[in-house]
Amino acid sequence: MELITHCIRKHPMLSTFYLWLWLFFTFARFTTDEVSVINYVFSALLIILPFSLNELFLKKSKENYKGHRKKRIAFTAVSVLYCELTLFLYSIIPGDKFGFCRNASVILFSGIIVTAAAIIYFRIKKIYSVKKLIVLIFLVSLFFHLYFNLYSEFDVQMDLIYYCAKELPDGHMGYIRYLYNNFIPYQGDPRPYWQFYHPPLHHYLEAILLRAETLAGAELEIAVSNIKFLPLLYYMLMSVIMVKLCSLINLKGMGKLITLAVCFFTPAFIFLANYANNDMLCVLFMTASFYLSLVWYKNRTFANIVKIALCFGAGMMTKLSAWMVAVPIAVIFISALIEKLKEKEFKAFGKLMGEMGVFLVITAPLSLYWSLRNYFRFGVPIAYIPVSQPDYMKVDKEPLQRLFDFSAYQFSDVADQFTMYDGAYNEFNPLVALFKTSMFDEGVAVRNFPNIHGFNDMLFWSAVLIGIIGFIAMIFAFCRKSKQLDMPMKVFLGILYGVIFITYYVFCLKFPHVCTQNIRYAVPLIVLGAYFTGWAVQRFMRDNAKEWQRVCGALICGIVTFYAICGGLVYD
Repeated sequence: MELITHCIRKHPMLSTFYLWLWLFFTFARFTTDEVSVINYVFSALLIILPFSLNELFLKKSKENYKGHRKKRIAFTAVSVLYCELTLFLYSIIPGDKFGFCRNASVILFSGIIVTAAAIIYFRIKKIYSVKKLIVLIFLVSLFFHLYFNLYSEFDVQMDLIYYCAKELPDGHMGYIRYLYNNFIPYQGDPRPYWQFYHPPLHHYLEAILLRAETLAGAELEIAVSNIKFLPLLYYMLMSVIMVKLCSLINLKGMGKLITLAVCFFTPAFIFLANYANNDMLCVLFMTASFYLSLVWYKNRTFANIVKIALCFGAGMMTKLSAWMVAVPIAVIFISALIEKLKEKEFKAFGKLMGEMGVFLVITAPLSLYWSLRNYFRFGVPIAYIPVSQPDYMKVDKEPLQRLFDFSAYQFSDVADQFTMYDGAYNEFNPLVALFKTSMFDEGVAVRNFPNIHGFNDMLFWSAVLIGIIGFIAMIFAFCRKSKQLDMPMKVFLGILYGVIFITYYVFCLKFPHVCTQNIRYAVPLIVLGAYFTGWAVQRFMRDNAKEWQRVCGALICGIVTFYAICGGLVYD
């Protein structure tokens, strides 16, 4: 296990991609009869390969090669047999043409077995630690995500307009299908076709996945059912970045665990990691951009600034709303320049200016290419957003009422109210809608998840409590001196929060439609709220904390645990 452990620690992104690859080959569909030879063969090979490489590594290094060799071989054999058993169960569960719900029980079975095995192993070895618990909650959340990915139908997806017989269908699926067929973006004015105005990076990646599947022999209609796996990969990679981000901004122990638990079990990420649109990839690049910005601030190398430029540019090539992270990045850069001027290090100042020039050279073409192309060729306004929406989507309340009306009737049903989904009214308060859509998206809970035993209510109100705790903790953190948060870090996080929150409200008021109030336009707020919730726990549970502080910390931990359990009960 030495080589495997080394790869996981030193190359977590690559290891995460490998795990996703196994999930894809195990649970993706390549034939109409549910499980194909590809599933059986590749899922086994992807288990055998790392253990085989580990044996070669140990033999070459001549270190402990014979020690526990039988155990290693036995563990590999058991893993392969378990994988094949899972696939057998997967193959005998009936499903419809597109496989909805066919393997939900297999995922739950696997999740229970793996989780129980991990807990028993930790108990026997007495190796409970924050790192082990983080791995455990990540795996549990991954089972939730995979379950929802394979359970949910395409008709709950945002603006997808499912694959149909039209020559050029609208929506994200039509966009993907066009790139699949033609390999180049649509050569006409994109405005007549719904969602074609978006930059093409995510849609290209989906089209490449479709092409790879069809080249392997899968029918196009079958291959389409697998496109939801790519956003799942984005979520998994973002989870790794979140772990790194927590360490970078000085979260440790229970504080780190609570922050990650909030992020891992937030239903918003379950939706985004399942939808075949471009939101999850945009969130991934935004998170990577501000993480790398903080890395650069602490270690100002040229390589780090290039990484920021590539991530930010890729985010803009995915969705233009990635621009919001540009403001705090600019503040980080400017603060670094001012610091050098104050210290009268003019040579270092010139070097930084040169590196930032390279940043602009890299990121400007990536960020502006799509908008400028459409502007000069077809007259599409820069940062174009389609404004025409059906009347049943419009919000007919005055701005002041939208901002300050928190009447009790809005909480009688915690699902987002949308008359097109038989809601009582069109949701109008952006803050209320922010919490409702982060838990239940638009109408998903109404259609698929009835409020059995009040679990929807409990999930919603526990999320509201966590949101309030996170916001109060943020204000408290900004108003006092802390070694954990220096002034540049406070400014960076404060500006990021402010830009996203204000932009969200402006967007909701400028385009008064129910769909503009969705959490997907303000997802980084979840990450920031989770961080400050973890910050509060870490502060309350420090070694020299008072008794009342420890009680408060334990109470927050209990709320987050309850929140995660409610999410599991609602969505499984």
